[in-house]
Amino acid sequence: MGAKYSNIGLRLAGTPFLAEHFLIRLELKTPVILSHHTTLDALLAGLKFQECGDLDEALNSLPLRRQHGLWCGSSVFLQAPVLTDEVVLGSSVRHQTLDPYLIKTKKNGRYIAVDTKGGDFRNRQSFVRTYSSPAAYFMGEGNLAEVRRLMMAMSGMGKKRGSGYGQIDLKRSEFIDLDYPRQQGALMLSDGTPSRPIPVATWEGLNSLAPVWRAVVRYTPPYNLSEPVECVLPTHQHIEADRVNSLLM
Repeated sequence: MGAKYSNIGLRLAGTPFLAEHFLIRLELKTPVILSHHTTLDALLAGLKFQECGDLDEALNSLPLRRQHGLWCGSSVFLQAPVLTDEVVLGSSVRHQTLDPYLIKTKKNGRYIAVDTKGGDFRNRQSFVRTYSSPAAYFMGEGNLAEVRRLMMAMSGMGKKRGSGYGQIDLKRSEFIDLDYPRQQGALMLSDGTPSRPIPVATWEGLNSLAPVWRAVVRYTPPYNLSEPVECVLPTHQHIEADRVNSLLM
């Protein structure tokens, strides 16, 4: 598979670009730490905010089509085989974390001592799960050229990127224009299962009979602020390389 572009697509009302169906393959160099059901729209919203510094602009200018109130970008799918591991990460208070205006001073004007060996400011350890996989896949519908431009600024994905997790080899990654509309659209895989978290009411309107998982989750960015609702979830998280074409293309 190679990166390619075409003018085949659907121009949407009020949308200044042709909506192309596409597949993204990100070559992973290091184990990745993922949030639950990391989605393409979440990834692009973060990159857009990093670029413009304005949350409203970032959320309103994603290069993805909107359908049924959802961004047409899938959750991440890791290429099998996927090896999991549990690692211990440490964290400590940085000086930027402490606002001197919020810390009480003594009568002589000096700040009180902050105990970093115990109490609220002690060093902490957390256990996180890592995933080792050859590649991560997303599928979507939108402006592939703009999606690629934004993602070329990525050094990694997932949590703890600054510590070396989730590093991506962009030179070996692929942004593939499918050159044809997917019959199922971007909200559903070829076997009728959801490609991303979708509210139950919306999913029932898509008339799929495939078995699904349900949970109360957030489904639209900003994911840390939006209201959780009952959604159907992707049943595939790890996909064998020989099934990528049949499920995602």
